[in-house]
Amino acid sequence: EKYLRGLVEQVPQGFLFSHKVTDTITIKHFPRHRRHGELAGKDNPHFLDAGLFLTSFLKPLQPFRDRTGLIIFEFSRFYPRDYEHGRDFVHDLDAFLDKLPTDEWDFGVEIRNASFLEEPYFETLARHQVGHVYNQWQRMPSLAEQLLIHPPDRKIAPVGSRLLLKCGRAYETAVESFEPYDRLREEQPDVRDAAARLVQRLAHQPGNRRSYLYVNNRLEGNALATIAAILDLLSSRP
Repeated sequence: EKYLRGLVEQVPQGFLFSHKVTDTITIKHFPRHRRHGELAGKDNPHFLDAGLFLTSFLKPLQPFRDRTGLIIFEFSRFYPRDYEHGRDFVHDLDAFLDKLPTDEWDFGVEIRNASFLEEPYFETLARHQVGHVYNQWQRMPSLAEQLLIHPPDRKIAPVGSRLLLKCGRAYETAVESFEPYDRLREEQPDVRDAAARLVQRLAHQPGNRRSYLYVNNRLEGNALATIAAILDLLSSRP
């Protein structure tokens, strides 16, 4: 709580902090990577553990609820050993979300399996008033394609979008190409256009609907310049 209070005290009123939920909750099977230590290569006993999430993640945020934006469950790419079918993931996700106070906080789900982008997934999110996080990422359909697959409905669930990587570009390649992130290195006009269209669409939806757009340095080389370019697009459109 002390750490969170220190962050809140550094920003003006109205500034919202978004949070990405720890992979203790969102990883089903720990990869064989040294950062996972003795857990590497093992199943995660706390995957989608609602009780642990509520007590260890959400409870500390309670004093800062009015300063909290989107709480994102980012699920790394699942493999056949994790889920043979997308419907199995949706079943587990449904049971997990059923235990959360989704009417009190803004929750969003980001997935990295393109085959999971089916109606049962979107219907589950809508039923719980949880948002889909439209991502622009290495091995997912582009933001523009995702908006065609499932445009935002006109309900009150929050909407998120994360502009992370050019489709087909590995994280490591982006780091090597764009560090130290001090200027634009490679413009992505299609991504900018899709982001601007998403913002425009949401601006004409219910007034109490909240939306969040996040931009990463590894998309074009400098996130601030990318944001400025998207704002320029919006200012030039009716």
